[in-house]
Amino acid sequence: MTLSKQIILNIAINVLFLHQITAQMDSLLPTAEISASRFQRFSVGQTRLVVDSFDLKNFNQQSIAELLSATTPLSIKSYGATSSATVALRGTSASHTALLWNGFDLRSSMSGLSDLSILPTIFEHIEVKNGGGSALFGAGAVGGAIYFDSDIPQKQGIHAHAHATVGSFGLTGQALDFSIGKKDKVAFDARFSQSAAANDFPFLNVASIGKPTQRQVNAASENQHFLSNLFLQVTENQTLKASFWHQNADRQIPPTMTTRTDSARQNDAADRLTAEWSLAASPKLSVKTRAAFFSEKLNYASLTVAESRNAMKNFVAEAEVLRDFSSFGTARLGINFTKQIVESSNFADTKSRRRIAVFGSQTIDFQQFKAVINLRQELADGKLTPFTFNIGAEQSLKSKIFSLKSDWILRGSVARNYNLPALNDLYWATLGNPNLQAESGWSQEIGADWTVGKKTASVTFFNLNVDNWIQWSPAADGIWRPSNLKNVWSRGIEAQVKTVFLIKQIVLKPQIGYQLTRVSDDVYLNKQLIYVPIHSVSANIRWIFKDFNGGFSQTYSSQRFASFDNSTFADGFTVGNIWAGGRIVLGKFSVNGLLKIQNIWNADYQVLPFYANPKRHFLAEISFGF
Repeated sequence: MTLSKQIILNIAINVLFLHQITAQMDSLLPTAEISASRFQRFSVGQTRLVVDSFDLKNFNQQSIAELLSATTPLSIKSYGATSSATVALRGTSASHTALLWNGFDLRSSMSGLSDLSILPTIFEHIEVKNGGGSALFGAGAVGGAIYFDSDIPQKQGIHAHAHATVGSFGLTGQALDFSIGKKDKVAFDARFSQSAAANDFPFLNVASIGKPTQRQVNAASENQHFLSNLFLQVTENQTLKASFWHQNADRQIPPTMTTRTDSARQNDAADRLTAEWSLAASPKLSVKTRAAFFSEKLNYASLTVAESRNAMKNFVAEAEVLRDFSSFGTARLGINFTKQIVESSNFADTKSRRRIAVFGSQTIDFQQFKAVINLRQELADGKLTPFTFNIGAEQSLKSKIFSLKSDWILRGSVARNYNLPALNDLYWATLGNPNLQAESGWSQEIGADWTVGKKTASVTFFNLNVDNWIQWSPAADGIWRPSNLKNVWSRGIEAQVKTVFLIKQIVLKPQIGYQLTRVSDDVYLNKQLIYVPIHSVSANIRWIFKDFNGGFSQTYSSQRFASFDNSTFADGFTVGNIWAGGRIVLGKFSVNGLLKIQNIWNADYQVLPFYANPKRHFLAEISFGF
C-alpha cells in the first residue's frame, strides 16, 4: 500500500469513527501531558531555549537545521546544501547532544549522531536544553538535549490545511494537515509533507584558480514525511497517546570545492512508532508507561564506496511513578530498557546492545526556592556504566529598578555525565576499536534571569569537562581509527535579551542571543577545537499587525577551524533573512501566504571549509484551510 493510500485510509477510518463530532472551538483532553513538561519539571537550574511559535510556522516547510541556524546562536555544523547537518551544544560533539521525539532519542545507534538536515519542522513544540543531562535523558546528553513533540489539537470538529511551496533552485513542496477531535474523548491529527529541489545554485569556488563561479552539481534531494498522533481519554483518569512517523529522504551528496567528480547518493528511511499510557491513580500519584519501536535504513553509494547498506532497529520500554508531595516537591522513580540491533555491510556480523537503566528524581519547592536532584545508573550489555547525577537549584527574588518592579531568578546546576561509544566506533570492519572506554565528565553552570515588565534578559556561565573523548585520527599506518585520545575542556557564556512593545497597532518583538565558547583539548591546550566557533550571535525582530506578520533575522558565526592546530579554517560569516506573511479569513475558510528572502545580503560563505552554500534565494508558501 502506498503512503498516500495509507493516509486516505487513516482519515476515512477516523471520520467514520467520529461522525458525530461538531465544529466547536474548545480545548481537548485537558489532563493529557506532553513529554516536554516532564523534562521542564526536572531540569531546574538549567538554561532553556524555546523556539518561538512564529519561527515554527515560518519554517514549517524547511528542516530543523535551517530553523536553528537562522533563529538561534547554536553551533550548526553543515556540510552544504543537501549534506548532513548536526548540532553540538556548548562545544561538545554532535554525539553529545540528545535528540528526543516524544521523549525517545533519535540518534543513530550506529554513528551516535542525528542528521538535522532531513528532520522537518512539523512539530508544535521544539526546545533546547543546554547543560549536562545524562541523568535525565540517558547516555550521550553531555552537552544537552533538543526535544520536540506535538501538542494536542485544540479545536473540535474536522479541520484541514493544504500547503504549497515554491522556491529558488527548483524547490517545490506540498503538505496536508488534518485534525479531528471530540472534547474530552479523542483527538487525531496527521500531516503529510513532500519536498524536492535541484539545489543547483551558483557559488564562488575559492579552491580553484581564479575563483570562478560554478554551479553546484549532484545536489538534488527529495523528502517525504507522514506524522500522525492519536490522543485518547480512555477513562476519567487514564490517557493514551500514540504516534507514528514515516520518513524517507533521498538525496545526492554534492562534492566539495576541491573535488568535482563524485556521484555520492544516500537514502535515509525510517518508521517510528511510540505510545504512552498515563494513569492518575490519585490527585498526587500517577503512573506512566511508554514504549517505542524504530526501524531505520541508511544506504549509501559513491565512486569510492560501491554500496553501504545499514539497517537499525531500536526497542525502548519505560515505566515511571510520580508522587507529588504538595508541601515539599515531586518524587519520580522509573526503569528503562533499550535494545539496539544493527545489520551493516560494514560490520562482520549483526551487532546489538542492551541497556537497562534505573533512575530517580526529587524536586524541592519552597515558595521562592526550587531544587532538583536526578540520579541514574545503567547497565550496558551487563556492565555498569558511570553513575550519573544532576543537582540544580533556583532562587526567585524581587527588587526595584528606577521604581519598576523586577523579578530575578538565580540558578545553578552541576552534573556528572557519560557517553557510550557508538557501534561504528566499536565494530566498523578493520577500523573499529572494541576496547574503547565510555566518555565521562562533569559540567557546571550558574546564571541569572531578569524580568521587568515585558523585558527579559538572561546570562549563563558554563564549564564542561569530558574525559576519554573518542576521536577518529590517523594511526601510525596512516589509517584513521577511533581511540580515547583526549580530555576536552569547554567553557563560555550564553546571553539573551528580548522584549515586546507596541507602536500604535503594531506589536514588535525584538530579541538577541549571544554565545561565547572556548573549547580545547589536552594536546592543543591553546587551540580552539575544530568546527566550533568562538562567537555566535542571533538577532531578530518580529512584527504583528492584525492578521499580518513578518520579521528580519541576522546571524553571525566567527571562524571555524578544520584542523587541530588551527592552521585551516572557514572564515566567519553573517547571514540575514527577511519574511512577511498574512491571513485572510473567508467565512470558515482561511488563506495564508508567506514570502521569505534568505541570505538577503547575498553572502558568499562556508560553514565548513570548501562546502558551498547558496547565495540570495527565495521561498513562497500559500495554504488553504478550514
